[in-house]
Amino acid sequence: MANRIIIGERAGDYGIFISRPGVDVLTATGSQLLLDTTRRPLQLVQTGALILNGSFTTVAFPNLGFKPVILWSTDYNTGSLNGSFIPLRLYFPSATTFNVCGSDNGCNVTYGITNLPVDAF
Repeated sequence: MANRIIIGERAGDYGIFISRPGVDVLTATGSQLLLDTTRRPLQLVQTGALILNGSFTTVAFPNLGFKPVILWSTDYNTGSLNGSFIPLRLYFPSATTFNVCGSDNGCNVTYGITNLPVDAF
């Protein structure tokens, strides 16, 4: 049976660690841990809203030193594709901006920039 819980020191870090069933907590990677109290909690660094215009819209955010996870929600009942699925494309042209583009003119997008790096998952 695998070790599943550590309260104390693990690989130089101190905290509470719980691994997924069948995974040894001593050798588990970050994605194999159900709980790791040394990881940062999710926080929103910046929030905002924009309206898609059919081309790329640039959003500036503070320099976090990494590409952050970005959460977003769209209002599918606005714009030219009323009620349809709206695919969004997102990329980071710099350390402090992301561009978002959707095929729908007039669709409302609400976004939240988090304190977590994309490669944390």
